[in-house]
Amino acid sequence: VTDNVDTNLGYSVTVDGVAAAIDAITIDTSVAGMHTIVYTATDTAGNTASAERIVNVYDPNTATTETTTLQTATTTDSSATTTPAI
Repeated sequence: VTDNVDTNLGYSVTVDGVAAAIDAITIDTSVAGMHTIVYTATDTAGNTASAERIVNVYDPNTATTETTTLQTATTTDSSATTTPAI
């Protein structure tokens, strides 16, 4: 990981809030549930950036779960309206 000043940023990874090695990220896929992986990089000035990934593990033997995706829109037009897609 690099930025415009540092060529080797420090980084960390957590899985469900527990520190993990970048090359040893594991999720128990035998148990249904939602898991959060957070990658964080820090430069020598102390600036940080993070990326979060959500992993959902589903039990194929249970009823199908319907998922709704929420969409957002941003505009500077004060007369514009938006309707969420469902």
